[in-house]
Amino acid sequence: MENGHAKWRFQGSRKLGGQSAMKVTTRAACQEIMSKLNPQDKRPTLLISLALEQTPFAEDAIVESVRSAKFNCYSSIVGIPSARRLSFIPLYVSEHLSKDLPYKLSPDDICIIVGYTQAMEIILTVLNSPVCHYDLLPEKGLLKNDSNSYGSNIVAAIVIINLGILCGSVFSYEHLEKLAGVLGIMLITHEVYDHLAFGSKPFVPIGVFASIVPIVKVRSLSKRWIIPGWRLGWLVLNDPNCFLRKSSICSSPTLSQNDWHSINDDFTRGALPQILKKTGGHFFSKIECLLRETSEMCYDMTKEIPCIDCPHKPKGFMFAMVKLNLGLLEGIETNMDFYLKFSSEESIIALP
Repeated sequence: MENGHAKWRFQGSRKLGGQSAMKVTTRAACQEIMSKLNPQDKRPTLLISLALEQTPFAEDAIVESVRSAKFNCYSSIVGIPSARRLSFIPLYVSEHLSKDLPYKLSPDDICIIVGYTQAMEIILTVLNSPVCHYDLLPEKGLLKNDSNSYGSNIVAAIVIINLGILCGSVFSYEHLEKLAGVLGIMLITHEVYDHLAFGSKPFVPIGVFASIVPIVKVRSLSKRWIIPGWRLGWLVLNDPNCFLRKSSICSSPTLSQNDWHSINDDFTRGALPQILKKTGGHFFSKIECLLRETSEMCYDMTKEIPCIDCPHKPKGFMFAMVKLNLGLLEGIETNMDFYLKFSSEESIIALP
């Protein structure tokens, strides 16, 4: 650690825990699996990513935004005025979301963010409460048997992923109403896959229950509009009774209106109103139909493979969760072993 004259004065942070802290993330797991790809394999790699055609209006809107030259100057840390809260962008988002609600959202309820990850960082920072972990049941669509245990005094909020990621669960109106009414706890809802339900149950936006409990909702362009690489979304305060505004949450500097806005490309945000306005039902119906067909195919084909079981038939979402019977797999001790060999031998990326 010396340069011949003096000792170096820098070292890695022990608080970060080196590599061990990173190995539990989805990104780290994907990177490890992809590192096992055989470079000599000439077959195209099948990735766990979107392969659907995005809305053509997204391309047109981004080109129009760039050519307008309205977003070419340096912007402040919260975006240039024409792409900020006082402009048309949050207004368009609030009008778009209000179509599914029994009340009207205002532009003040909207925060343009860099995808779901930034939104959760903002909310968890504001809440400053310990995270509780629960054992969920894949066979029941990841619903816990005793929902009353959620309502302990230490629980500040419940995070609901609606539609249910992994199992493809579509929560019923009655179930969501029970969570809101019986528990009486603030809800944080991930609705990035909103309206991508293709079974018998329709998608229910949990914001319809905001008159009962305050709800912080996160949505984005990534899944429904099939443009995840843009990392453009919105955090929404569904709070018609001003429960949040009467608390210290909205007065937190982290949620102050000057800090809400993301440092992403201003021309990307400038394209958002046209994307919301012009993308119609035909595009969404086509995506839902394709997801329905591929979901049925995936579920039926897994039943023909002895070592794989799909405990819950997807009724929404874009992926299916399967369970491995490790006792039927020779030389495989863990899920990760399977996916590493799957990547190496078949050039297919799946997530454990």
